Amino acid sequence: INPDDLSTEKSNIINYSLQSKGHINLNIVNTTPFDEFDEITINSNNPNCPNCVKFTSVNLIGIDIDTNLIGLVEANKYYKFQYFVTKNGINSSFEDSIFCDIGQTSTKVINY
Repeated sequence: INPDDLSTEKSNIINYSLQSKGHINLNIVNTTPFDEFDEITINSNNPNCPNCVKFTSVNLIGIDIDTNLIGLVEANKYYKFQYFVTKNGINSSFEDSIFCDIGQTSTKVINY
């Protein structure tokens, strides 16, 4: 707060916009590996959430994928994401979401 913006002659009222926060954990597991060329690409899709973590073209390749993507998000909202899977030369695309609770870590397991 800039002190020059405050008055000594009247009440100073400052309004803040607060947003509850939470965390997401996308647990990504290659549960049915085909070969070392198995691939998954993840993108977040949250244009109305400027303070949410952005997963942009997170690309994982191989048969031993078991990892977590974790980030800060706005709570009481759905975090939307899409992912693309390639196995045995076949491409598939998916969209999903997870509801984020206040002050909690919400986990979504992606088995591919």
